[in-house]
Amino acid sequence: MLLSLALLAMTSPIALACGPFLPEAVFSFTHEPDLPLKRFADGELGILQKGFERPYLFAAYRILNKTPLTVEEKNTLASFWQARFLNDNSSVDVPEKAAKDWQAARAKVAGASSIEELKLYRSVDMTFDNLYETYLNCPADAFISASKTLAERIQTYGKDSPVVKDWLKAQDLVFCHCSTPNYDDNKKVFAPEPPFPQPAPAGANALTKADRSYQRAAAHFYAQNFDEARKEFLDIASDAQSPYRQLAPYLAARCDIRKASLKKSPDIELLAQAKRELLKIANDPSTAAVIRESAHDLVDYLDAQIIPLERLSTLAKNLVAPSNNSKEFLKNISDFSAILDQLLGDDTPIRKISSIPESTRTDLIDWIICVQSAADTTKEHALEKWQSKVTYDHTHSELWLIPCLIFAKGKDSSGDQLIKAASSVSASSPAYLTARYNLIRLLIEQEKVDAARVELNKVLTAAKMPPSSRCLLMTEKSQVANNFDEYWQDVLQVTTAITYLDAPGGIQDDLKKLDKSNDYTHGPACFT
Repeated sequence: MLLSLALLAMTSPIALACGPFLPEAVFSFTHEPDLPLKRFADGELGILQKGFERPYLFAAYRILNKTPLTVEEKNTLASFWQARFLNDNSSVDVPEKAAKDWQAARAKVAGASSIEELKLYRSVDMTFDNLYETYLNCPADAFISASKTLAERIQTYGKDSPVVKDWLKAQDLVFCHCSTPNYDDNKKVFAPEPPFPQPAPAGANALTKADRSYQRAAAHFYAQNFDEARKEFLDIASDAQSPYRQLAPYLAARCDIRKASLKKSPDIELLAQAKRELLKIANDPSTAAVIRESAHDLVDYLDAQIIPLERLSTLAKNLVAPSNNSKEFLKNISDFSAILDQLLGDDTPIRKISSIPESTRTDLIDWIICVQSAADTTKEHALEKWQSKVTYDHTHSELWLIPCLIFAKGKDSSGDQLIKAASSVSASSPAYLTARYNLIRLLIEQEKVDAARVELNKVLTAAKMPPSSRCLLMTEKSQVANNFDEYWQDVLQVTTAITYLDAPGGIQDDLKKLDKSNDYTHGPACFT
């Protein structure tokens, strides 16, 4: 499991929208490319927009910077994009599925009670004001691990064994703490916390005692008793006979991380303490490799909280070089996107530019900021970088031409220069449609309608393009119509999709099927 990605999800509050959700015609996607997404990864960028999410802009940067994505990177990005855009987590361990698998596993124990539902999310704290601010408390690996341990205990003792039945009762008490205790609206109080597993009987064997100690510590962790859970994990670490001895220090550090992360403002000092403990684990050759790797991943996650600018710069430098390591690449792009979103926010044009000082930006970070920021200083900066590329490195000038074009105005002093540069972009270039769209927009703004009409006819009769790009160009065409009949023809457009944009997940399941196709697809004709 990629812990850096999992922990970001684990510590972030979940906001659930409310219906009803009505269908909406989409003429051009403003936050993501057209489906199928793999065509974007292959270099068919269409018309890039400032509102595109940063993982898509990263791919565009690599492609425009003449460093195409490797096969491994394309496949990894496809899964990552599907999870974001299509709300499709089929390629990862979904907590709800793991919980159902656990219920099926526990049903094999003779006399096991039935459980109708396992609630996996817990309120950030036990106050009414924060009752609906929740996080994933029991992730998939918790249930996967429990299912694996149960299978091992059944194999050792038998499914009818009192030892297995007692283990299951204790594990049920562990998962009782995954969710917030019920709130009584009449009495205005929360129900008491469920009971915790009791210590193993004095006469129990060593494995049963070790299991029960681990279950008690886990239950306290899920119940947000982080100090108690940390103490119990450290006691386990000192037990030379416990099979959990090596894992326990790692889990003790996670107690500090969870405690620090659930505060309104992360406790950086506590996170730094956890980092020091994890570094000891990661650098201890006597510790199992899988635990050392997980500790290393958590250190990277903590660096994103403690020293986000330094971590962001490191990730950006790693990401501009082609990678054949899918796991490392996924961790890098996940963390890179999360830190950028944390520092810059979700608004476009972005307004929190100062949160990433210019002196700490790599070329990749700088380009994404310039694509998404309309600030005058950023526009001037992008123009300077593009002009320097034209002078010293002409083969890469199209990369920096894009942000210049996106925010340019027809009456800008650089308008004519940019129009000339955009008109020289080859039809074979991945920047072609973005350049032509903005070229036409600038001509219209300069009231050069005839020239804009000529350029539109050229590009619209060219090769096949993504539906969103065609709709954006057709909107421009309606602005240069000679008469009402021409306008009427252009205003009737083919939709990119019919979707439920306000619903949780953002997009209907039918589009998941479209993403698996090899060609662009669209919805019915509709008025813009």
